[in-house]
Amino acid sequence: SRLAVVLKVGLYEEAVESEAVGCRVRSYGVKAGLDDLTTFDNYDWNNWTLATAGHISKISLSSEQYFLETITSGIYANAVDIVKCFQDIETDTHLEFSFDYRCAVPITFILCQNAVYEYHGEAPKSDFWRKEVVRFRSAKFSTPKTLMLVFQAHNRTHNFFVKNIRLKNINS
Repeated sequence: SRLAVVLKVGLYEEAVESEAVGCRVRSYGVKAGLDDLTTFDNYDWNNWTLATAGHISKISLSSEQYFLETITSGIYANAVDIVKCFQDIETDTHLEFSFDYRCAVPITFILCQNAVYEYHGEAPKSDFWRKEVVRFRSAKFSTPKTLMLVFQAHNRTHNFFVKNIRLKNINS
């Protein structure tokens, strides 16, 4: 983003803006770093897409909260399987991926970056919204400065819910 600062000076006490003398415009580049939060508000996927046809999920609204909900589909387990491409990510950047979930049984979740498994683990059951966090470094990819991120979560018996998917740069 760009920030432009315009300074105008009135040369006497009762001066109005139209009579003020404008100084040279200063323009600054502003870069806050990566902090991508997906809340699913107003049914917005925030550029996440379903990674496979078999594992489908949907955005739901309940008690004024939006979240991703798994859908049991045939032989497939209850699963979230989504992918998103991030641009301008330098290799070896320290990143933090997090999400909130709610499920009556434990869920297995997997995080892949650039077609390589980054994390595979189990999150405990939680009747209330619970946060999981994975920290990692971005890997080199065939397309420079690109991070292809796949998030998968599943269990065999219960629907579950996910919200507040976040990827942020944690470089100091």
